[in-house]
Amino acid sequence: MPATVSIDVASHLSATAEAVWLRVSTPEGINAELRPVRMHLPRDVEGLRALATASKQAGILISLFGVIPLDWHRLGLESVEPGQGFREVSSSLWMRRWVHVRTIRAAGASCVLRDHVELTPRIGWIAPLAAPIYRAVFRRRHRSLQRHFGGNTID
Repeated sequence: MPATVSIDVASHLSATAEAVWLRVSTPEGINAELRPVRMHLPRDVEGLRALATASKQAGILISLFGVIPLDWHRLGLESVEPGQGFREVSSSLWMRRWVHVRTIRAAGASCVLRDHVELTPRIGWIAPLAAPIYRAVFRRRHRSLQRHFGGNTID
């Protein structure tokens, strides 16, 4: 059985949970976090809530600079709670299983955003290579959010 990699990254952000949600739940906000990687969401999707209610799964192209294909995700949103986060269970060409849980917890006039990711590569020997790459991707995502809202990494 292929190895599963777990990643946890958390940030204290200097904005309300609602303000953070308004950014991180939109295609523009998601792609701002991922830059230079781009997630090509269906054109009619305005946000995660719309994607979750429209369909249980959607095909999503992941590309570098918007032009170099990196992966094809079968994105599945199990739950979306506006202002609080989501639970995604997906698969892709590279990953047999991808579970991404993002939580946003109010902390007065600020909030704590936490990403927990568990990924199981389709090919077991990819796990040791994937782990540092995806850790770096999520740390970079959090640095992007910290630049936008102000804040710092915790944990």
